Amino acid sequence: MGNEKGCSGLCCVLSFLIGTVVGGGIALLGAPTSGKKTREQLKTMAGDAKEKTEGYYDEVKDKASEATEKVQGYYQEAKQTVESTVDVAKKSFQKAIE
Repeated sequence: MGNEKGCSGLCCVLSFLIGTVVGGGIALLGAPTSGKKTREQLKTMAGDAKEKTEGYYDEVKDKASEATEKVQGYYQEAKQTVESTVDVAKKSFQKAIE
């Protein structure tokens, strides 16, 4: 069940980052500076964007790992609950037969 109408958090973050990079690039290209200085600025911006993107990737990766661990914990709890409920039902059924 995906979020078909809206945008997930990761989608919004990536859209924002892409928009920032594109907007910054256009602003630098339209600025009245020399080509060398503009290239240096673009290079700096690209490096900063890469570092931020890597940081966001690491955060998302960590959160996904945490979510996976939680889901596994919930699964184990549910499994134990079902098993104990089945055991109780079996014992009750056996007592009812006797």
